[in-house]
Formats: sequence, structure tokens, C-alpha cells
Amino acid sequence: MDRYPSISNHGLIGDLQTAALVSGDGTVDWFCCPRFDSPSIFASLLDADRGGHFRMAPDRDDYVSKQLYLPDTAILITRFMTPDGVGEVHDFMPVTHGAATGRHRLVRQLKVVRGTMRFAMDLQPRFGYGRDPHTLDLTDSGALFSSRDTQLAVHPIGQPGTSASDVGVSLERHVDGLRWTRTLREGQTGGVVIESTGEPPHWVTPEEADRLAAETAQFWRGWLGRSAYTGRWREMVTRSAMTLKLMTYAPSGGIVAAPTAGLPEQVGGERNWDYRYTWVRDGSFSVFALLGLGYLDEAAAFATWLRDRAAERTAEAGHPLKIMYRVDGSSDLTEDVGGDGPRTGLGQPGLPVNPAASPDGLAGDEGTFSLCTFWYVDALARSGRLEEARLTFEKMFTYANHLGLYSEEISATGEQLGNFPQAFSHLSLISAAVNLDHQLDHGTIHPARG
Repeated sequence: MDRYPSISNHGLIGDLQTAALVSGDGTVDWFCCPRFDSPSIFASLLDADRGGHFRMAPDRDDYVSKQLYLPDTAILITRFMTPDGVGEVHDFMPVTHGAATGRHRLVRQLKVVRGTMRFAMDLQPRFGYGRDPHTLDLTDSGALFSSRDTQLAVHPIGQPGTSASDVGVSLERHVDGLRWTRTLREGQTGGVVIESTGEPPHWVTPEEADRLAAETAQFWRGWLGRSAYTGRWREMVTRSAMTLKLMTYAPSGGIVAAPTAGLPEQVGGERNWDYRYTWVRDGSFSVFALLGLGYLDEAAAFATWLRDRAAERTAEAGHPLKIMYRVDGSSDLTEDVGGDGPRTGLGQPGLPVNPAASPDGLAGDEGTFSLCTFWYVDALARSGRLEEARLTFEKMFTYANHLGLYSEEISATGEQLGNFPQAFSHLSLISAAVNLDHQLDHGTIHPARG
């Protein structure tokens, strides 16, 4: 297990009220609950010692792992290949509809598609940015973690009435959490569901887990089916659209700039920001990009959110809008310096932007902004330099991670920097694709310079 995997070595899952990151080795290392801007439960992405994590992977080191999304969904599959077999962890969060709620579920399904695999689970929640102590109660039907403000139930996937030993699970307390191992054979399934609720732990049948997966897949495929985009680079455009949707707080319509906080813009630098809030600017650009794909409901929801903020300021003697708000529209923002100390960075294209030209008073450097390159593509397309635009656009695809996701910036050596994934990067990709696709079909091509 890499103590600090690269920022780009992650996939995103979510339920439209919060989100989680899953690394390429099967570790949930970022999860805040019940909202994007709530205190963390898992944050080893920032602090491997105190942040908390939830790992499910083979109980051995000689494996190769790969990640992909179930096509046209936000269900993330991490595949593990060993000499004895091939296993998978399917991670997703059932979509939460309606009003804001404290109940959120993260499903981790285990499957073996060939041979056998002995899986190990290491579940180490750390509540309140690693500052709140917790208790752990074990039962024959799972476990319950309780802190001052949060309870996290652990529901095993299996047939009710069975015990851990009945299904070959070796379960033990480990540090301040749980560790178990289980061997599965081809065709067998297992796993757990964690739920932020006071509900007692209970067995979740494999059929129920499959139903939750099917409903989640149906939601995302239905949402993508509303897209009006039929142009080039459709896979990258739809993944970017889903990423923006995953960063939407559905109860209010607010869109966060990124689901993470504290990820560095320079190795060892001090540019470590919390992006789990709604900037009026960023949200407006996101909605503009989604409008270009035909998503009117998201635009209407954000317009309502923005109207409410404007009405509040008018009621307060006409003060101007603030630049940023919490996802629910409140603006009581204070700086939180929780458990994000040790993270100092990770892991350029030739971009037309020089960050040093606009100093911000902070020490060190930063990478180049993917947003600016996508805007450059848009400008090239509008000026008729379509060959340059297309080549630059497709070069930018090589800087995406293995799932088509982008952070805010790209380093001089091509690594992703800053909070991840970043709304600015994905909204500008969509806008560039829509315009360039239109210009390639209808515009006038001017020869490339030089």
C-alpha cells in the first residue's frame, strides 16, 4: 500500500450530496460526510497516519491493479490480477434523492471472475478530520463506529442468519478499526456496505447489493441519455459531464469547485486550498458547460441557488454577492486546518500561460492550469485555426488520468497537481469540445502557423 498515492491515481464516486475518492490499490482515502464540506471520515490522502482509510485488496503484494468505470456510470471497478485469480471491487454510492440527509451509503462489492482470491479489508475511520475519538461495537451482523457527531454502520454482504465464521471471514479489531480476510472463488461475491446512520448493522443480501448497483447504473445511464451531445470525443465529454454532476449538491443546486481539500499545487509548497465550496464564478461556468450539452434542470437548479443568494444580499442593505458559499448557500466560512499536515505533494504541456506572470504573494511555484489550455483550444477554434486546435485538444487528453479525470494543474513533468477532480478543468474541456466539434463541421479551416 502506497502511503501517498499520486493525486491522479484515483477514481471518484458520489451520491449528489457528498463524494469519495478510491485509489488504484482499492483504498478509499477521502470521504467527508454527510456533505462535501463536512468533516472527513477517511482522509489518508492528506495524512496517512491520522486521516483514516478503508482498503479492500488482495491479501498479498504480488498483484497488478487496474481501474475503469462501468460504462456510462459512476460505478468504479478496481480489478486485481494475481497468479491465482482475478478479483474486482465495485465501488459506488446509491444516489440520494430529495432533501439533504445524514444517511449515506458506500457499497463495496467483491467479485472473483477467475480462480480464487483472498481479500483483506482494513477499515480505519477517523472522524472529524482525525480529531474526534470513537468507539467500536462488534456484533454477529457487522459493526458500528460511533463518534461524538457521527455513527458509521458496517453491513456485511451475505445471507442473513450467517456469522462471519460461516462465510470464512476472519474478523479482528485492528488499531482503532477492523481488519478481516476472506477467500472467494470464481463466481462468488461478498463485500460490505458502510452507512452513516444510527441503524444497527445487519446483513445485506447479495441480491440487495446487486439491486443497489443496478439502480445506480440506471440512474447514471438515464442521466447521460438526456445529453444532446452527439459530436466527437463523446467518451471524454460524457465523463467530464458526469464528473460535474458528481460535484453537484442536489438539495440546493450548488456545484463545488472540487470534492477535495488541501491537495498541493506544488510539491512541498503552501498553496493548499479547500475547494469544497460553491464559487459563483466556477458554478456559473459549470452550468454553462452543462447547458451546452442540454442539461436544463441543472441550469435551473443553480439559477435558483444564485437567485436566493442575490435575494439574501438585497435584504442585507444591498451588499454584493460573496465570491463563495457553502453548498447549502450559507456563508459562515472559516479556515479549517484539520488533519492535512503531512501531505506535501505528488506527482506541462507547452501551455500559453505563465503563472509567474501573475504573482500571488505566496512562496514557490505552481503548475499550469488545464482550464487555460482548453480555453486556448476554444480560441484557436473560433479563429479558424482548427488543425492547431484539434492537435492541442487531443494532446491534453494525454494528461488526463486513467479514468479521464483532471485535477486543477499540470506540472512541468506532466503530473497532476491541486484538488481533484477539478470542475474548472472538466467544464472547459466540455466547452472546448462542443465548440471545436461545431467548427470542424461548419467552420473555415486556416492553416497552422509556423
